[in-house]
Amino acid sequence: MDQNKSYFRSHLRAYTLLIIFAGVLIGMWNWRHPILQWGLNQIVFGLENVGSIQAYIDKNRPYYLTEAEARIDVTDKIRAKSKSELAAFRRRAISHIWKSTTPFERMPKNIEILPLQGKLMELGSLRRARHLTVQMKHGAVVRPLFLESSAPPKSCLIVYHQDHNASYLGERGWYSKFLSAGCDVIAVPLPLTQGAAPISAEIEGLKVLVESHDELAVLESANFSPLTYFIEPSIISLNLALSENKYRKVAAVGLSGGGWVAAIAGALDKRFTNLYPVAGSLPLYLRRPGGRNRGDWEAHSSDIYKEINYFELYLLGVLERNRRAIHIYNRFDNCCYSGVLTTAFSAQLEGIARRWQLGKLKFRIDEEAHAHVISDASILFILKDIFDH
Repeated sequence: MDQNKSYFRSHLRAYTLLIIFAGVLIGMWNWRHPILQWGLNQIVFGLENVGSIQAYIDKNRPYYLTEAEARIDVTDKIRAKSKSELAAFRRRAISHIWKSTTPFERMPKNIEILPLQGKLMELGSLRRARHLTVQMKHGAVVRPLFLESSAPPKSCLIVYHQDHNASYLGERGWYSKFLSAGCDVIAVPLPLTQGAAPISAEIEGLKVLVESHDELAVLESANFSPLTYFIEPSIISLNLALSENKYRKVAAVGLSGGGWVAAIAGALDKRFTNLYPVAGSLPLYLRRPGGRNRGDWEAHSSDIYKEINYFELYLLGVLERNRRAIHIYNRFDNCCYSGVLTTAFSAQLEGIARRWQLGKLKFRIDEEAHAHVISDASILFILKDIFDH
Protein backbone atom coordinates (compact mmCIF):
# COMPACT_ATOMS: atom_id res chain seq x y z
CA MET A 1 0.00 0.00 0.00
CA ASP A 2 2.83 2.44 0.94
CA GLN A 3 4.55 1.55 -2.31
CA ASN A 4 1.38 2.42 -4.26
CA LYS A 5 1.06 5.74 -2.44
CA SER A 6 4.68 6.57 -3.21
CA TYR A 7 4.17 5.66 -6.86
CA PHE A 8 1.05 7.82 -7.01
CA ARG A 9 2.77 10.79 -5.35
CA SER A 10 5.76 10.63 -7.67
CA HIS A 11 3.52 10.55 -10.74
CA LEU A 12 1.31 13.32 -9.36
CA ARG A 13 4.38 15.52 -8.96
CA ALA A 14 5.44 14.72 -12.51
CA TYR A 15 2.01 15.52 -13.92
CA THR A 16 1.83 18.72 -11.85
CA LEU A 17 5.20 19.87 -13.14
CA LEU A 18 4.13 19.02 -16.69
CA ILE A 19 0.93 21.06 -16.35
CA ILE A 20 2.86 24.02 -14.88
CA PHE A 21 5.41 23.81 -17.68
CA ALA A 22 2.63 23.71 -20.31
CA GLY A 23 0.92 26.69 -18.64
CA VAL A 24 4.16 28.69 -18.71
CA LEU A 25 4.64 27.93 -22.42
CA ILE A 26 1.04 28.94 -23.22
CA GLY A 27 1.45 32.16 -21.25
CA MET A 28 4.73 32.96 -23.00
CA TRP A 29 3.08 32.32 -26.36
CA ASN A 30 0.04 34.50 -25.62
CA TRP A 31 2.17 37.37 -24.38
CA ARG A 32 4.83 36.93 -27.07
CA HIS A 33 7.56 36.58 -24.47
CA PRO A 34 11.01 37.42 -25.92
CA ILE A 35 12.53 34.20 -24.55
CA LEU A 36 10.04 32.07 -26.50
CA GLN A 37 10.57 34.16 -29.62
CA TRP A 38 14.32 33.73 -29.27
CA GLY A 39 13.93 29.94 -28.93
CA LEU A 40 11.69 29.70 -32.00
CA ASN A 41 14.10 31.84 -33.97
CA GLN A 42 17.01 29.56 -33.10
CA ILE A 43 15.07 26.55 -34.31
CA VAL A 44 14.16 28.27 -37.59
CA PHE A 45 17.69 29.55 -38.16
CA GLY A 46 19.08 26.11 -37.35
CA LEU A 47 16.82 24.38 -39.85
CA GLU A 48 17.53 26.93 -42.54
CA ASN A 49 21.28 26.66 -42.11
CA VAL A 50 21.54 22.87 -42.30
CA GLY A 51 24.17 22.30 -44.98
CA SER A 52 24.49 26.11 -45.44
CA ILE A 53 21.79 28.57 -46.35
CA GLN A 54 22.54 28.18 -50.06
CA ALA A 55 21.87 24.43 -49.80
CA TYR A 56 18.56 25.18 -48.10
CA ILE A 57 17.57 27.62 -50.85
CA ASP A 58 18.57 25.15 -53.55
CA LYS A 59 16.52 22.43 -51.89
CA ASN A 60 13.46 24.72 -51.66
CA ARG A 61 14.00 26.30 -55.06
CA PRO A 62 10.27 26.85 -55.90
CA TYR A 63 9.84 29.23 -52.94
CA TYR A 64 12.77 31.58 -53.59
CA LEU A 65 13.88 33.93 -56.36
CA THR A 66 17.40 34.51 -57.52
CA GLU A 67 18.62 38.10 -57.58
CA ALA A 68 18.31 38.14 -61.36
CA GLU A 69 14.69 36.93 -61.15
CA ALA A 70 13.78 39.40 -58.42
CA ARG A 71 15.18 42.52 -60.05
CA ILE A 72 12.83 44.06 -62.57
CA ASP A 73 12.26 47.39 -64.27
CA VAL A 74 9.75 48.97 -61.89
CA THR A 75 8.98 51.84 -64.27
CA ASP A 76 7.78 49.33 -66.83
CA LYS A 77 5.32 47.88 -64.28
CA ILE A 78 3.68 51.22 -63.37
CA ARG A 79 0.94 52.06 -65.83
CA ALA A 80 0.64 55.67 -64.68
CA LYS A 81 3.30 57.90 -66.19
CA SER A 82 2.75 60.98 -64.05
CA LYS A 83 1.34 62.16 -60.73
CA SER A 84 -1.95 63.22 -62.34
CA GLU A 85 -2.38 59.82 -64.02
CA LEU A 86 -1.62 58.09 -60.71
CA ALA A 87 -4.52 59.92 -59.01
CA ALA A 88 -6.93 58.20 -61.40
CA PHE A 89 -5.81 54.80 -60.05
CA ARG A 90 -7.03 55.76 -56.57
CA ARG A 91 -10.46 56.60 -57.99
CA ARG A 92 -10.50 53.29 -59.89
CA ALA A 93 -9.56 51.30 -56.80
CA ILE A 94 -12.22 53.00 -54.64
CA SER A 95 -14.85 52.42 -57.32
CA HIS A 96 -13.85 48.77 -57.64
CA ILE A 97 -14.05 48.09 -53.90
CA TRP A 98 -17.21 50.03 -53.02
CA LYS A 99 -19.00 50.11 -56.38
CA SER A 100 -21.32 53.00 -55.43
CA THR A 101 -21.62 54.07 -51.78
CA THR A 102 -18.27 54.73 -50.08
CA PRO A 103 -17.72 54.66 -46.28
CA PHE A 104 -15.94 58.02 -45.94
CA GLU A 105 -18.87 59.60 -44.07
CA ARG A 106 -20.32 56.59 -42.22
CA MET A 107 -20.14 56.33 -38.46
CA PRO A 108 -19.90 53.21 -36.25
CA LYS A 109 -23.20 51.46 -35.64
CA ASN A 110 -22.63 51.51 -31.89
CA ILE A 111 -20.22 53.14 -29.42
CA GLU A 112 -19.68 51.62 -25.95
CA ILE A 113 -17.73 53.34 -23.18
CA LEU A 114 -15.61 50.78 -21.31
CA PRO A 115 -14.81 50.84 -17.59
CA LEU A 116 -11.09 51.40 -17.00
CA GLN A 117 -10.35 48.08 -15.34
CA GLY A 118 -8.58 44.78 -15.98
CA LYS A 119 -6.08 44.86 -18.86
CA LEU A 120 -7.03 48.44 -19.66
CA MET A 121 -5.50 49.50 -16.33
CA GLU A 122 -2.15 48.13 -17.52
CA LEU A 123 -1.96 50.68 -20.33
CA GLY A 124 -1.27 53.83 -18.35
CA SER A 125 -1.83 57.33 -19.77
CA LEU A 126 -5.39 56.27 -20.64
CA ARG A 127 -8.20 58.79 -20.28
CA ARG A 128 -11.07 56.96 -21.98
CA ALA A 129 -11.69 53.66 -23.80
CA ARG A 130 -14.54 52.90 -26.19
CA HIS A 131 -15.55 49.92 -28.27
CA LEU A 132 -16.81 50.82 -31.73
CA THR A 133 -19.06 48.45 -33.67
CA VAL A 134 -18.67 48.48 -37.44
CA GLN A 135 -21.31 46.38 -39.18
CA MET A 136 -20.95 45.44 -42.84
CA LYS A 137 -22.59 43.38 -45.55
CA HIS A 138 -23.69 39.80 -44.76
CA GLY A 139 -23.73 40.72 -41.07
CA ALA A 140 -19.93 40.91 -40.75
CA VAL A 141 -18.88 42.80 -37.61
CA VAL A 142 -15.53 44.27 -36.56
CA ARG A 143 -15.09 46.02 -33.20
CA PRO A 144 -12.22 48.54 -33.09
CA LEU A 145 -11.03 49.81 -29.71
CA PHE A 146 -10.64 53.60 -29.35
CA LEU A 147 -8.12 54.54 -26.64
CA GLU A 148 -7.64 58.21 -25.73
CA SER A 149 -4.46 59.42 -24.10
CA SER A 150 -4.31 61.27 -20.78
CA ALA A 151 -0.74 62.42 -21.50
CA PRO A 152 -0.11 65.98 -22.69
CA PRO A 153 -1.76 65.90 -26.12
CA LYS A 154 0.33 66.18 -29.28
CA SER A 155 -2.56 66.18 -31.75
CA CYS A 156 -1.64 62.69 -32.88
CA LEU A 157 -3.81 59.67 -33.73
CA ILE A 158 -2.39 56.22 -34.45
CA VAL A 159 -4.73 53.78 -36.16
CA TYR A 160 -3.12 50.44 -35.36
CA HIS A 161 -4.18 47.54 -37.62
CA GLN A 162 -3.83 44.21 -35.83
CA ASP A 163 -2.42 41.00 -37.27
CA HIS A 164 -4.08 37.60 -37.74
CA ASN A 165 -3.00 36.30 -34.33
CA ALA A 166 -3.88 39.39 -32.31
CA SER A 167 -5.81 39.04 -29.07
CA TYR A 168 -7.75 41.60 -27.06
CA LEU A 169 -5.15 44.13 -25.87
CA GLY A 170 -2.39 41.70 -26.78
CA GLU A 171 -0.37 44.64 -28.13
CA ARG A 172 -0.90 46.75 -25.00
CA GLY A 173 2.85 47.26 -24.57
CA TRP A 174 2.92 49.10 -27.91
CA TYR A 175 -0.31 50.95 -27.14
CA SER A 176 1.18 52.13 -23.85
CA LYS A 177 4.12 53.68 -25.69
CA PHE A 178 1.79 55.43 -28.14
CA LEU A 179 -0.48 56.72 -25.37
CA SER A 180 2.36 57.93 -23.15
CA ALA A 181 3.75 59.83 -26.15
CA GLY A 182 0.48 61.78 -26.30
CA CYS A 183 -1.15 59.91 -29.20
CA ASP A 184 -4.67 58.52 -29.17
CA VAL A 185 -4.94 54.96 -30.51
CA ILE A 186 -7.57 53.06 -32.48
CA ALA A 187 -6.88 49.31 -32.50
CA VAL A 188 -8.58 47.74 -35.53
CA PRO A 189 -8.89 43.93 -35.68
CA LEU A 190 -8.86 42.04 -38.95
CA PRO A 191 -12.21 40.46 -39.93
CA LEU A 192 -12.83 36.90 -38.72
CA THR A 193 -10.32 37.22 -35.86
CA GLN A 194 -10.56 37.59 -32.08
CA GLY A 195 -13.46 35.14 -31.86
CA ALA A 196 -15.62 36.90 -34.45
CA ALA A 197 -18.57 34.90 -35.75
CA PRO A 198 -18.32 33.40 -39.25
CA ILE A 199 -19.87 35.38 -42.10
CA SER A 200 -23.10 33.82 -43.37
CA ALA A 201 -24.18 34.65 -46.91
CA GLU A 202 -26.36 33.37 -49.70
CA ILE A 203 -24.62 32.96 -53.05
CA GLU A 204 -26.78 32.04 -56.05
CA GLY A 205 -29.37 30.47 -53.80
CA LEU A 206 -26.84 28.53 -51.72
CA LYS A 207 -25.98 29.37 -48.13
CA VAL A 208 -22.26 29.63 -47.44
CA LEU A 209 -20.40 30.02 -44.17
CA VAL A 210 -17.11 31.93 -44.40
CA GLU A 211 -14.73 31.25 -41.54
CA SER A 212 -11.31 32.24 -42.92
CA HIS A 213 -9.79 34.88 -45.16
CA ASP A 214 -9.09 32.44 -47.99
CA GLU A 215 -12.79 31.51 -48.02
CA LEU A 216 -13.74 35.16 -48.67
CA ALA A 217 -13.06 34.50 -52.35
CA VAL A 218 -16.57 33.03 -52.72
CA LEU A 219 -18.11 36.41 -51.82
CA GLU A 220 -16.29 38.43 -54.46
CA SER A 221 -18.54 39.45 -57.34
CA ALA A 222 -19.27 42.29 -59.73
CA ASN A 223 -21.44 43.84 -57.00
CA PHE A 224 -19.34 43.24 -53.88
CA SER A 225 -15.71 43.12 -52.79
CA PRO A 226 -14.84 41.41 -49.47
CA LEU A 227 -11.93 43.84 -49.22
CA THR A 228 -14.47 46.16 -47.60
CA TYR A 229 -14.28 43.94 -44.50
CA PHE A 230 -10.61 44.89 -44.08
CA ILE A 231 -10.69 48.60 -44.95
CA GLU A 232 -14.08 49.92 -43.77
CA PRO A 233 -13.44 49.45 -40.02
CA SER A 234 -10.36 51.63 -40.30
CA ILE A 235 -12.05 54.36 -42.35
CA ILE A 236 -15.27 54.41 -40.31
CA SER A 237 -13.34 54.58 -37.03
CA LEU A 238 -11.33 57.44 -38.45
CA ASN A 239 -14.55 59.25 -39.39
CA LEU A 240 -15.58 59.25 -35.74
CA ALA A 241 -12.19 60.30 -34.43
CA LEU A 242 -11.88 63.22 -36.85
CA SER A 243 -15.42 64.38 -36.07
CA GLU A 244 -14.33 64.79 -32.43
CA ASN A 245 -10.77 66.05 -32.79
CA LYS A 246 -8.77 67.74 -35.55
CA TYR A 247 -5.54 65.75 -35.30
CA ARG A 248 -2.44 67.21 -36.90
CA LYS A 249 -0.93 63.77 -37.51
CA VAL A 250 -2.93 60.63 -38.37
CA ALA A 251 -0.77 57.54 -38.72
CA ALA A 252 -1.68 54.10 -40.08
CA VAL A 253 0.43 51.42 -38.39
CA GLY A 254 0.11 47.65 -38.65
CA LEU A 255 1.92 44.33 -38.48
CA SER A 256 1.69 41.48 -41.00
CA GLY A 257 -1.91 41.33 -42.27
CA GLY A 258 -2.49 44.56 -40.40
CA GLY A 259 0.47 46.07 -42.22
CA TRP A 260 -1.21 45.14 -45.49
CA VAL A 261 -4.38 46.96 -44.35
CA ALA A 262 -2.34 50.01 -43.30
CA ALA A 263 -0.80 50.19 -46.77
CA ILE A 264 -4.11 49.72 -48.63
CA ALA A 265 -6.14 52.06 -46.40
CA GLY A 266 -3.38 54.65 -46.60
CA ALA A 267 -3.33 54.47 -50.39
CA LEU A 268 -7.09 55.08 -50.61
CA ASP A 269 -7.68 57.51 -47.73
CA LYS A 270 -5.54 60.65 -47.95
CA ARG A 271 -6.50 61.68 -44.41
CA PHE A 272 -3.68 59.41 -43.19
CA THR A 273 -0.64 61.68 -43.05
CA ASN A 274 1.86 58.96 -42.06
CA LEU A 275 1.99 55.25 -42.99
CA TYR A 276 4.10 52.65 -41.17
CA PRO A 277 3.22 49.13 -42.38
CA VAL A 278 5.51 46.53 -40.78
CA ALA A 279 6.20 43.21 -42.56
CA GLY A 280 2.92 43.69 -44.37
CA SER A 281 3.21 43.16 -48.11
CA LEU A 282 5.32 42.50 -51.18
CA PRO A 283 4.53 42.94 -54.89
CA LEU A 284 2.80 39.94 -56.44
CA TYR A 285 5.81 38.75 -58.41
CA LEU A 286 7.59 38.03 -55.11
CA ARG A 287 4.74 35.84 -53.83
CA ARG A 288 5.42 32.35 -55.10
CA PRO A 289 2.45 29.92 -54.63
CA GLY A 290 3.07 27.82 -51.55
CA GLY A 291 5.87 30.09 -50.39
CA ARG A 292 6.14 31.82 -47.07
CA ASN A 293 5.46 35.23 -48.66
CA ARG A 294 2.18 34.18 -50.29
CA GLY A 295 -0.21 35.51 -47.64
CA ASP A 296 -3.99 35.10 -47.56
CA TRP A 297 -6.51 35.60 -50.38
CA GLU A 298 -6.89 39.34 -49.87
CA ALA A 299 -3.17 39.95 -50.38
CA HIS A 300 -2.73 38.15 -53.70
CA SER A 301 -5.91 36.96 -55.43
CA SER A 302 -8.58 39.65 -55.16
CA ASP A 303 -9.77 41.16 -58.45
CA ILE A 304 -8.48 44.53 -57.20
CA TYR A 305 -5.01 43.64 -58.47
CA LYS A 306 -6.34 43.69 -62.02
CA GLU A 307 -7.13 47.37 -61.45
CA ILE A 308 -4.08 48.43 -59.47
CA ASN A 309 -0.79 46.75 -58.55
CA TYR A 310 1.36 47.04 -55.44
CA PHE A 311 3.80 49.50 -56.97
CA GLU A 312 0.91 51.84 -57.74
CA LEU A 313 -0.55 51.34 -54.26
CA TYR A 314 2.78 52.18 -52.60
CA LEU A 315 2.99 55.40 -54.64
CA LEU A 316 -0.62 56.33 -53.85
CA GLY A 317 0.28 56.31 -50.16
CA VAL A 318 2.37 59.42 -50.82
CA LEU A 319 0.38 60.98 -53.66
CA GLU A 320 0.01 64.17 -51.63
CA ARG A 321 3.23 66.09 -50.92
CA ASN A 322 2.59 66.36 -47.15
CA ARG A 323 2.43 62.59 -46.61
CA ARG A 324 5.06 60.06 -45.50
CA ALA A 325 5.06 56.29 -46.01
CA ILE A 326 7.85 54.30 -44.39
CA HIS A 327 7.39 50.59 -45.12
CA ILE A 328 9.32 48.63 -42.48
CA TYR A 329 10.58 45.07 -43.01
CA ASN A 330 12.48 42.81 -40.63
CA ARG A 331 15.69 41.52 -42.18
CA PHE A 332 15.64 38.36 -40.05
CA ASP A 333 11.88 37.78 -40.06
CA ASN A 334 11.15 34.17 -39.12
CA CYS A 335 7.78 34.24 -40.89
CA CYS A 336 7.64 36.13 -44.12
CA TYR A 337 8.28 39.34 -46.10
CA SER A 338 11.99 39.45 -45.37
CA GLY A 339 13.44 42.93 -45.78
CA VAL A 340 16.11 41.63 -48.15
CA LEU A 341 13.49 41.11 -50.86
CA THR A 342 12.60 44.82 -50.92
CA THR A 343 16.04 45.65 -52.29
CA ALA A 344 14.82 44.28 -55.61
CA PHE A 345 12.54 47.25 -56.21
CA SER A 346 12.74 49.83 -53.39
CA ALA A 347 15.40 52.17 -54.81
CA GLN A 348 13.59 52.44 -58.14
CA LEU A 349 10.22 53.12 -56.51
CA GLU A 350 11.66 55.72 -54.12
CA GLY A 351 13.27 57.42 -57.11
CA ILE A 352 9.94 57.61 -58.96
CA ALA A 353 8.31 59.23 -55.89
CA ARG A 354 11.06 61.88 -55.86
CA ARG A 355 10.90 62.59 -59.59
CA TRP A 356 7.11 62.94 -59.51
CA GLN A 357 7.41 65.22 -56.46
CA LEU A 358 5.22 63.02 -54.27
CA GLY A 359 5.50 62.72 -50.50
CA LYS A 360 8.28 60.79 -48.73
CA LEU A 361 8.40 57.09 -49.67
CA LYS A 362 10.95 54.83 -48.00
CA PHE A 363 11.49 51.10 -47.55
CA ARG A 364 13.30 50.58 -44.25
CA ILE A 365 14.96 47.34 -43.11
CA ASP A 366 14.95 46.65 -39.36
CA GLU A 367 18.20 44.86 -38.51
CA GLU A 368 17.20 44.19 -34.88
CA ALA A 369 13.92 42.27 -35.17
CA HIS A 370 14.51 38.51 -35.26
CA ALA A 371 10.82 37.62 -35.37
CA HIS A 372 7.57 38.58 -37.10
CA VAL A 373 7.00 41.52 -34.75
CA ILE A 374 7.38 45.27 -34.47
CA SER A 375 10.65 45.69 -32.61
CA ASP A 376 11.14 48.26 -29.86
CA ALA A 377 13.54 50.01 -32.22
CA SER A 378 10.81 50.31 -34.86
CA ILE A 379 8.26 51.59 -32.32
CA LEU A 380 10.71 54.31 -31.27
CA PHE A 381 11.47 55.10 -34.91
CA ILE A 382 7.77 55.43 -35.74
CA LEU A 383 7.10 57.82 -32.85
CA LYS A 384 10.15 59.92 -33.64
CA ASP A 385 9.28 60.08 -37.33
CA ILE A 386 5.69 61.15 -36.61
CA PHE A 387 6.77 64.06 -34.41
CA ASP A 388 9.88 65.15 -36.34
CA HIS A 389 8.22 65.56 -39.74
